[in-house]
Amino acid sequence: MIEARMSTFTAEATSLPLSAAQLGVWFAHQLDPKAATYNLSNYIEIHGPVDAEALKQAIRRAELECGTFDVRLREESDGPRQVPVDRASPGLQVIDLSGRPDPLADARAWMAQDQSAPVDVLHGFLSVDALFKLGDDHYVWYNRCHHLLVDGYGGALFTNRVAEIYTGLLSGTAPSGSPLGELGDLLDNELSYRTSPDFDGDRAYWVDRFSDLPDAVSLAEGESAVARQAFARQHSLLAESELQLVRDLARNSRTSWTVPVIAAVAAYLHGMTGSSDIVLGVPVSARRSAVAQNVPGMVSNQLPLRLSIQPGMTVSALVRHVAARLGELLLHQRYPYEDLRRELKLVGDNRHLFNVSVNILPFGEDLRFAGHTTTTRTLSTGPVHDLALTIYPGTAGSGLQIDFDANPARYTEDEIGAHRLRFLHFLRNLTTAAPDTPVGRVPMLTDDERTTVLDTWNRTERPTPGTGIVTLISRRAALTPEAVAVICEGIPLAYGDLESRANRLARRLIALGAGPERLVALALPRSTDLVVALLAIVKTGAAYLPLDPEHPAERIDFVLRQSRAVCVVTTESIATTQLAAAAADVHRLTLDSPRTVRETASLSAAGLQPDELLATPRPDHPAYVIYTSGSTGTPKGVMVTRAGLANIVDFMCAETAMTPDDRVLAVTTIAFDIASLEVLLPLVTGAGIVMATDEEMGDPVTLGRLAAAHGATTLQATPSLWRALLETDRQELRGLRMLVAGEALAKSLAETMREAGSQVINGYGPSETTIYSSVCPVEEGWNNSIGRPVANTQVYVLD
Repeated sequence: MIEARMSTFTAEATSLPLSAAQLGVWFAHQLDPKAATYNLSNYIEIHGPVDAEALKQAIRRAELECGTFDVRLREESDGPRQVPVDRASPGLQVIDLSGRPDPLADARAWMAQDQSAPVDVLHGFLSVDALFKLGDDHYVWYNRCHHLLVDGYGGALFTNRVAEIYTGLLSGTAPSGSPLGELGDLLDNELSYRTSPDFDGDRAYWVDRFSDLPDAVSLAEGESAVARQAFARQHSLLAESELQLVRDLARNSRTSWTVPVIAAVAAYLHGMTGSSDIVLGVPVSARRSAVAQNVPGMVSNQLPLRLSIQPGMTVSALVRHVAARLGELLLHQRYPYEDLRRELKLVGDNRHLFNVSVNILPFGEDLRFAGHTTTTRTLSTGPVHDLALTIYPGTAGSGLQIDFDANPARYTEDEIGAHRLRFLHFLRNLTTAAPDTPVGRVPMLTDDERTTVLDTWNRTERPTPGTGIVTLISRRAALTPEAVAVICEGIPLAYGDLESRANRLARRLIALGAGPERLVALALPRSTDLVVALLAIVKTGAAYLPLDPEHPAERIDFVLRQSRAVCVVTTESIATTQLAAAAADVHRLTLDSPRTVRETASLSAAGLQPDELLATPRPDHPAYVIYTSGSTGTPKGVMVTRAGLANIVDFMCAETAMTPDDRVLAVTTIAFDIASLEVLLPLVTGAGIVMATDEEMGDPVTLGRLAAAHGATTLQATPSLWRALLETDRQELRGLRMLVAGEALAKSLAETMREAGSQVINGYGPSETTIYSSVCPVEEGWNNSIGRPVANTQVYVLD
């Protein structure tokens, strides 16, 4: 009997301590005691007749050998304890379903209901067994055990021992194999470890390995979520021929077949996230002594396998790297993960070192009951807080079974399915790739996904705008001449006046040599004059070259000389200060000088006729030139065509559904290409521009007041400015149509914008591709996407 067993704990105590692993489960269970996530369950199909009474005896004898299952838990002053009792399980329940139309389905339904039922760990049955008769030669043995009692290794050990005893009972001989070890011996073994130098050495290894607290990479978006419900599972089967390829790769790398599988998961995570610092959870038995290896119980561990993966790493180098790091992990596998979390101060915030785990179960292939073959099905291996891949050999000759278990709070069924198919595709490609193939070159997308990304998403063709920007704005001016086109510092400029002034200035610029394939620089303060000048340059057929007067004089001089601008439109103040030392040979047209005012006023305000232009503008002529900093720090000119500009403006008209009732608060420096959208988009739709001055555009509070004062409905800004604006929590900004571009948009900020705005659009693209290359509506469930290509363009991601 249990009481007669001799060990440090059982010989002198009526209650036993919990192992470190048991304590981890105990405290985790207390967070949600009504959850069934710590119920471990599986069933074994026995392909042959079963003697129910003999199986009942075999289960009971195995329980008595170890004592693991004959305990009750209780809370004492110093914490939870486990108390040995005569019997803690209800015994084998026998259920005859052989007369049912689909007995296996009925058995599975029964098991699913039992497995999903919460267990009262102080008063309920922590272990349950049931035998289902499906037919004379077809039985199912089901076992459900709380993780507090046993881990996966211990469960398999117990199952194998039951099979040995059962076979012996039916043959009338002594069971083969050795009796199971005792629970007390397992606890003795752990106590010896925790008081040994090995424990201190393992602790030092793990703390040093993770002292920098790497981010836990996940395939899901957003914050981690506690597993409060049953995980979602999808199955896949790797054929025997495909498993052989895995074995071949392992043999060539002089390691076991499990290593390439783990390497594939790590490389997949690297490829999907772009992270080079990959940490996977790897369950281990934590049994390094002969005693521990023969006792069912809960001492297993799940440790972080940290890998460094680069796209240029070869397949063979990847497998060797994983083998080396896995070898280190196994040497230090007994140090409890929960101890490591406490050492790193992660427990209070419920933080983990990994999200994705890989559990490879190499046992259970040849389990037989009195000579009858079996098929083992794992139903639950414990909680899944993110994504867990459980990989185990299938039935004889059937390759590998791969279960994708996911936290339904983190992944949808469609997302699990997509990862399942994509990973299997990647694994097959990895095992057939040449050893010197860079990991980044191993195809990851499935054929259907590749077609979608390269073809379907790039089908953006639609008719190009038949009317140019200049004509559209002129039509607006003719239709609603009194409507406000621009307002700055409280001074409005009507569409009719904008058109007249731009026509006069255009004639003045043509006289100075402005025309197609020539550049006219703009160096003006933020004002209505800036909009007039930009439109006037476009009317001449020339390209505008925006300059920021606040840039260093050396940069302005370089840009003016390198661009060979025919003139620079500016003010007397800027011409005599910021431009004083810049490209003296470039003509200055100072809009506020008496001479310019007088000469421009004398010119016709009527629309320009084709014969007044130096040449006829073509769609492929430059519309503007933006100088970026360049990769080397030297300013680099980027030319955008008139067709490209007209295309993005036409596209954004449709995306925003902007109308003449809208007001766009313009806050972007003219030297930044997205500023062109702030000016031209409202003008072609008949909306109004609220031009923030240089002083106003840097103050979030002032911008909020400006938006309210003029009824702004639309604002485009970088994420940095949006964050500053929304931190003020000003009601004036709520309900805006929000365009965001220029920097990566964080999901937290996107959510804040979505809650505050009436519409949020994330735009992405370098200057070379005409303001935006792609746009994405930021809606519920947005996952950091940059969206789809704009009309009449294609987007490709190159490595």
